[in-house]
Amino acid sequence: TFSSSEEEVIESNENMNVTEGPKTMDPAKFDEGLNFAKQKLSSPVTRSKAAQKLTDLQTENLTEEQLDHLLGVIKQYNTKWPMTQITL
Repeated sequence: TFSSSEEEVIESNENMNVTEGPKTMDPAKFDEGLNFAKQKLSSPVTRSKAAQKLTDLQTENLTEEQLDHLLGVIKQYNTKWPMTQITL
Protein backbone atom coordinates (compact mmCIF):
# COMPACT_ATOMS: atom_id res chain seq x y z
CA THR A 1 0.00 0.00 0.00
CA PHE A 2 1.04 3.57 -0.65
CA SER A 3 0.76 6.45 1.72
CA SER A 4 -1.26 9.30 0.26
CA SER A 5 1.84 11.47 -0.23
CA GLU A 6 3.52 8.78 -2.33
CA GLU A 7 0.42 8.46 -4.49
CA GLU A 8 0.35 12.21 -5.07
CA VAL A 9 3.97 12.19 -6.16
CA ILE A 10 3.39 9.34 -8.61
CA GLU A 11 0.27 11.01 -9.96
CA SER A 12 1.90 14.41 -10.49
CA ASN A 13 4.88 12.77 -12.17
CA GLU A 14 2.61 10.98 -14.63
CA ASN A 15 0.80 14.19 -15.45
CA MET A 16 4.04 15.98 -16.22
CA ASN A 17 5.89 13.07 -17.81
CA VAL A 18 8.66 13.52 -15.26
CA THR A 19 10.10 10.44 -13.65
CA GLU A 20 12.30 12.07 -11.04
CA GLY A 21 13.75 15.35 -9.85
CA PRO A 22 12.54 18.33 -7.89
CA LYS A 23 9.01 19.59 -8.34
CA THR A 24 10.06 23.19 -8.97
CA MET A 25 13.13 24.89 -10.33
CA ASP A 26 15.88 25.72 -7.86
CA PRO A 27 15.35 29.38 -6.84
CA ALA A 28 19.07 30.15 -7.16
CA LYS A 29 19.14 28.73 -10.68
CA PHE A 30 16.01 30.69 -11.54
CA ASP A 31 17.46 33.97 -10.26
CA GLU A 32 20.68 33.27 -12.12
CA GLY A 33 18.79 32.73 -15.36
CA LEU A 34 16.68 35.83 -14.84
CA ASN A 35 19.70 37.98 -14.04
CA PHE A 36 21.49 36.61 -17.09
CA ALA A 37 18.51 37.56 -19.24
CA LYS A 38 18.24 41.05 -17.71
CA GLN A 39 21.92 41.71 -18.42
CA LYS A 40 21.58 40.54 -22.01
CA LEU A 41 18.46 42.67 -22.56
CA SER A 42 20.44 45.89 -22.34
CA SER A 43 22.30 45.24 -25.58
CA PRO A 44 20.61 44.78 -28.97
CA VAL A 45 23.36 42.30 -29.87
CA THR A 46 22.58 39.93 -27.00
CA ARG A 47 18.85 40.60 -26.77
CA SER A 48 17.94 37.43 -28.64
CA LYS A 49 19.94 35.41 -26.09
CA ALA A 50 17.94 37.06 -23.33
CA ALA A 51 14.68 36.31 -25.11
CA GLN A 52 15.74 32.69 -25.52
CA LYS A 53 16.65 32.46 -21.82
CA LEU A 54 13.30 33.93 -20.77
CA THR A 55 11.50 31.54 -23.10
CA ASP A 56 13.49 28.60 -21.71
CA LEU A 57 12.65 29.62 -18.14
CA GLN A 58 8.96 29.48 -19.02
CA THR A 59 9.30 25.78 -19.80
CA GLU A 60 10.71 25.06 -16.34
CA ASN A 61 8.44 23.97 -13.53
CA LEU A 62 8.32 27.25 -11.61
CA THR A 63 6.65 28.27 -8.39
CA GLU A 64 3.82 30.75 -8.77
CA GLU A 65 6.07 33.49 -7.40
CA GLN A 66 8.83 32.69 -9.90
CA LEU A 67 6.34 32.59 -12.75
CA ASP A 68 4.87 35.97 -11.76
CA HIS A 69 8.36 37.42 -11.62
CA LEU A 70 9.27 35.93 -14.99
CA LEU A 71 6.07 37.12 -16.66
CA GLY A 72 6.71 40.59 -15.25
CA VAL A 73 10.14 40.69 -16.87
CA ILE A 74 8.75 39.34 -20.16
CA LYS A 75 5.96 41.95 -20.18
CA GLN A 76 8.54 44.71 -19.62
CA TYR A 77 10.59 43.26 -22.46
CA ASN A 78 7.58 43.10 -24.79
CA THR A 79 6.70 46.71 -23.96
CA LYS A 80 10.23 47.98 -24.59
CA TRP A 81 10.91 45.93 -27.70
CA PRO A 82 7.56 45.22 -29.36
CA MET A 83 9.29 44.18 -32.59
CA THR A 84 10.68 41.06 -30.93
CA GLN A 85 7.87 39.89 -28.68
CA ILE A 86 8.37 36.92 -26.39
CA THR A 87 5.32 34.69 -26.42
CA LEU A 88 3.72 34.15 -23.05
